[in-house]
Amino acid sequence: ALQYYYRTMKETDEFIMQLSGIGYTFPSYWRSISALRSMQEQLASLMGRAGMSVMEILDDAKLNDTLVQRYYSGFLDHEEIDGILYIDYSNYAGYGGQIFWSNDKPIVTARHRVWAGFTDVTQLASEINRASTDPSSEDAYSFIIVHAWSGLDSKGNIVANGNTLDAVAAIVEKLDPDVEVVTPSELIKRITKNVSHD
Repeated sequence: ALQYYYRTMKETDEFIMQLSGIGYTFPSYWRSISALRSMQEQLASLMGRAGMSVMEILDDAKLNDTLVQRYYSGFLDHEEIDGILYIDYSNYAGYGGQIFWSNDKPIVTARHRVWAGFTDVTQLASEINRASTDPSSEDAYSFIIVHAWSGLDSKGNIVANGNTLDAVAAIVEKLDPDVEVVTPSELIKRITKNVSHD
């Protein structure tokens, strides 16, 4: 199946490893750290074979540096994984774009969400347009997670069961010319290179 997707993908397409590892899991719920480390090692190997360097974590933890080191640093110990995109389970963008670091690699939380009841096309585009343009600031980077069951209706509103791709296109259309939309790996690369972290 993966070979088919790679064969038929467009030049601008990119795939990342989704939902927290091998299978749908919340890493912070694992009680056996040795089992978690084993899963992380297997995942890194699979990502290497698949040519993926960015993964997505969905979790409902109270994210902080201690939790990052305990549950997520094991992913970033592996050279195959360059960074993590983090989604808060109940809110998606609950951490407002905050970036955590482990092994000089970023864990980038969603800054915005495209989700019925939470998002207006014009307002979201305006917030992105007003963001920092200083490449050394984490405020200059926005990871935007799109709720798969929300999208645009015929009146231009984001609603449940609307057209998801149309919603994304409508937001992109309203972005200023100096806003760049990039692939996940490019986002991780720019953050790693430009944002200061200790």
